[in-house]
Amino acid sequence: KMPITLSICKDTYKDKEGSLLALKKWEQIEVKTYSELANYMKLYPYSMVKYGDKLNRKGSQRHNNNIAKFQNVLIYDIDNDPEQAKLSLKEAEALLKKHDISAMIIPSKSHQIEKFTRSGKSKGVQDRYRIVIPINRSLKSNDIEVYKEFQKLASKALKIDKNIDLGISQNPSTFYYPSPKTAQPIIIKSKNLMKIDKLEAKAIQNIEAEKALLGSLMLNKDAIVKVADFLG
Repeated sequence: KMPITLSICKDTYKDKEGSLLALKKWEQIEVKTYSELANYMKLYPYSMVKYGDKLNRKGSQRHNNNIAKFQNVLIYDIDNDPEQAKLSLKEAEALLKKHDISAMIIPSKSHQIEKFTRSGKSKGVQDRYRIVIPINRSLKSNDIEVYKEFQKLASKALKIDKNIDLGISQNPSTFYYPSPKTAQPIIIKSKNLMKIDKLEAKAIQNIEAEKALLGSLMLNKDAIVKVADFLG
């Protein structure tokens, strides 16, 4: 079922607060075991996207206009924040086993640590982790809107759409911070990879329908304007 391709960042530049920015030095890796995958996820910032070499005005390689391809893996961030439906680590494990797909869960750096909002309000001590799901192939489309629609459909199919931060999953150039070196991954064993063929086809169909509807509305708007001009 391996190999899995993933992008990692070896840029060590940090901002004034000491946070990694992961702007440059992105490279694609290929792993053959979950153990190898977990080790990379503990060492480097990582992404589901393979980036090209084009830098934006801020000097960043990591932006939506520089996406070369989407990798053959899905990653979902579960923080169990107050605005999200709760999904404990054990519940996530049980859910993935029920789906009967190969997957890995790895705790994130804020797992079982109290987090706070910018205003200082506590978000509590929660299970916080990543769900990593190898898929049967990479997305064929590099269209950002198709990717966003695909992510909506995939999270619903997995029954985690109420648990994830949809804003993160809707931004393909998002990166994930490394997990602690002490993080213990949970492997969900299955002979089956998640199949995305129907989901991607549906995503493309939905986006094409939206574009057709928008085009029709624009034509109708132009027609109304012309009639209004003619009348007066």
